[in-house]
Amino acid sequence: MSQAHQAPPTAVESFDRTGILVLVVLCLAMFTSGMNAMGLQPFLVSVGEDLGVSVPSVGQAVTVTLLMSAVSGLIAGPIADHYGHRRLMVLGAAVLAVSAIGSALSPTYFIFMGFRLFGGLSLALLTGLALAIAGSYFAGEARRRALSVTVSAMSGTAILGVPLLSWIGDVFSWRWAFGMIGAIAIVLIPILATLIPSTLAPTRRFQLSQLISSYRPLLAQRAMIALYIGSFLRAIFWLGILTYFGAFLIEEHGLTLQQVGITYMFGGLGFLIGSLAAGGRVGQFNHRTLFTIVTIVGALFFGLAYTAPVGPIGAVLLLTIGGFFGAMGWVVLNTMMANESDAGAGTTMSLNTAIFNLGSAAGGAAGGAILAVGGYSAIGLTLPVLALIASVVVMLSGRFRPMATTTKS
Repeated sequence: MSQAHQAPPTAVESFDRTGILVLVVLCLAMFTSGMNAMGLQPFLVSVGEDLGVSVPSVGQAVTVTLLMSAVSGLIAGPIADHYGHRRLMVLGAAVLAVSAIGSALSPTYFIFMGFRLFGGLSLALLTGLALAIAGSYFAGEARRRALSVTVSAMSGTAILGVPLLSWIGDVFSWRWAFGMIGAIAIVLIPILATLIPSTLAPTRRFQLSQLISSYRPLLAQRAMIALYIGSFLRAIFWLGILTYFGAFLIEEHGLTLQQVGITYMFGGLGFLIGSLAAGGRVGQFNHRTLFTIVTIVGALFFGLAYTAPVGPIGAVLLLTIGGFFGAMGWVVLNTMMANESDAGAGTTMSLNTAIFNLGSAAGGAAGGAILAVGGYSAIGLTLPVLALIASVVVMLSGRFRPMATTTKS
């Protein structure tokens, strides 16, 4: 195994002072990236009215962001494994700042879409590489806990970020909310440049042949390919469900924009608890079995949030429970990939982020199409089927693993 594919010399199996500091910075990166990715969801109606387009049309801004993230993530991972993760994370924060501020100042729908498209690059760099560092800087049980904490930082977007953005949008406008995201990204740049460890010192330029060779170990692992397929299917379900939930609460249940922000706080709490639970004792169970169970149960609750006649409070409660199980599945899937991959950490995690975002883009598009044709209830009836298929694919992926390593997860 080449040096790029090994854990770096600084890999630790416990959380010392430096490790905790690194983990805090990774969480900040995930939180800020999540703010830019999820910040649009409460404003679908407001942005549509301001720019003169429909809610499904604004929802496609999520689609183009995730498509850009998927494409750029394929390149970002191998480059980061070659030059070091810190440089590209700093670049990601700079891109995020430009995207958010540009979105806030956009006078037309097409300019707005252009800045959202550009922002997809930051999502690939910050999210994928934060997971890569968590999976390579730490080792053993510390790796699973680090991944669970890093993933849980995304819940901060729903618990703190989206309610704050919703309040700003309600008092001022959605433009001020995106301006604040850009300001946070600017502050993040020097933090990443100072505190993210840099362990690589390349002696030659990155070659196109390296991009291809970086993925060969993954393509040779049938079990990893199956995990990526499961991630793709699960992403279609996940983003298709979440993208339109804010609009669902406004148009079907009569909630205000500020009230929608509060509902995201509860959903984020479910995601936070589920993420941390996966890093505890429950995460020590067989990973494939655990992923299958939590994915199926989570899909059921998400579907009911759109279809059950339970009112707005009941819908939010169902979303919160679904977020709990969904977060557990996200942590477990990333842990399996980190443990089983024969490729570099940046390549492995950035590819997963790219595939997840590609599936998310498809989910945003599919959710918009389903909404236009069959309404909100159709979203809850159709998309959970993909989560069920994803759980089956991941469970069956264990058959492709070498016998010597089958018991690891």
